[in-house]
Amino acid sequence: MDLDLAHLNRRQVAALLLVSERAVTSMVERGLPAERDGSHPFYVWSKVLPWVVDDRLRAALARRTGRNINAEDGDIAPIGESLARKEAALAELREFEVRKVRGELIEASAAREAVFRLCRTARDKLLSAPSRIAPIAIGCRDEIEIRDALDSEMRSICLEMANARIVGASDESVEVAG
Repeated sequence: MDLDLAHLNRRQVAALLLVSERAVTSMVERGLPAERDGSHPFYVWSKVLPWVVDDRLRAALARRTGRNINAEDGDIAPIGESLARKEAALAELREFEVRKVRGELIEASAAREAVFRLCRTARDKLLSAPSRIAPIAIGCRDEIEIRDALDSEMRSICLEMANARIVGASDESVEVAG
């Protein structure tokens, strides 16, 4: 039986939940989300299932604590939503830990230090360029040769900086290799 989970009738919801149609009606009276298609109600499974989980967990919690618990009263957040948020956060945390172990992530302070070192290296190379170019420029016969020497040195510096990479990424140190 192919079901359109975005447009279920009461009988289909009852079959999916393994309850009677009267139980579905009772759930609707307690707040089960129902849509309307003209005069006929229909149910969206992605809304029904979280509601049912919350309802059943809330009922179990009420039996255990001896008091009625309603999310509307502000006693608790919907339990299903809370559990889903918790699981999503834990999965994200595990993903970060795996990526860190693989060396795909580094601490922000280590990244700042690496960028600082890279910029400092670029500055030093640019500031020392005139000392390397001056002797070459003296031997040049015209403006074109001087421009070519300058262009060659600047491109060499830019290429070296473009090929720089972060190596040895760990909590303790990050180095810039070029």
